[in-house]
Amino acid sequence: MASKMTDRKTSADRVPKKLLTLGVLLTGVVAACSIGLIASTGPAAALFPINNLTAIDDDAIVNPSGQNIEVTGTTQCTEREIVSVNIRVEQDGVEASGQTRARCLGEETILHWTIHAATHGPSSFEGGEDAHVWAEARTFSNGKETDFHDWDEDVNVVERTIS
Repeated sequence: MASKMTDRKTSADRVPKKLLTLGVLLTGVVAACSIGLIASTGPAAALFPINNLTAIDDDAIVNPSGQNIEVTGTTQCTEREIVSVNIRVEQDGVEASGQTRARCLGEETILHWTIHAATHGPSSFEGGEDAHVWAEARTFSNGKETDFHDWDEDVNVVERTIS
């Protein structure tokens, strides 16, 4: 798989093992997009800027109909910042997009995000083939943007029922 990132570890390899549920601030979610977010805190989080902890996981999950795809990854923020993550997924002309927003609860937080996005139109994603994901992560504090990172990666599309 082609990638602009040099480190191919999944976000699970970068996230400290101590996880806690993050309260999610749901705003501005794209139609047909549902959200899940998990946060991890710890001393390791303070060592890296957003660019080092911003990643898309290797696998994207598509439901059996091919109409919904789940993309996961990580980004970093500090206490009380709002994080906004937007994605666009494409596979052989099939497209889906989605976004999530959340408020960071810890002093330094590594967010593990999940975005469920529906296809645009009647076409469907195919399991067993690669797709390309474009992503943007922005952090905001007191209404001002504090950081921005955009990146893209190829992912494996795996067919499985999405819960």
